[in-house]
Amino acid sequence: MNINNYKTIANNILIAEFMNIEQNDGCFLYDAQIGTEHIPPECLQYNDNWDWLMQVVEQIERYETVDIDILQYGTKIHNYKTGFEYVNNIGNISFNNKIEHTYNAVVEFINNLDNNIKNF
Repeated sequence: MNINNYKTIANNILIAEFMNIEQNDGCFLYDAQIGTEHIPPECLQYNDNWDWLMQVVEQIERYETVDIDILQYGTKIHNYKTGFEYVNNIGNISFNNKIEHTYNAVVEFINNLDNNIKNF
């Protein structure tokens, strides 16, 4: 496994913890239609599955003044009342990978959450 895979796993764990996903025996417990699924950290799909990632976007947008703009050429997470930008990777990425730049913006926002809270 290369360094990027380890980084992706670590970032996916960070997101799962932000989402308050319960853990048991090293796995994350997800409610599924058939019952609770035990998902090991290396199988978390925030980085490549829109269904997973959009739950995180919606969780972030639950902060009253936070808005996320997902555009073709970048993602901006900002306070729509004050204009403060928590994350802005617009123009720093390729036009072809919307999920990647959205994922990176979410990870950056969560990593800086303690600093970001004072600007809510």
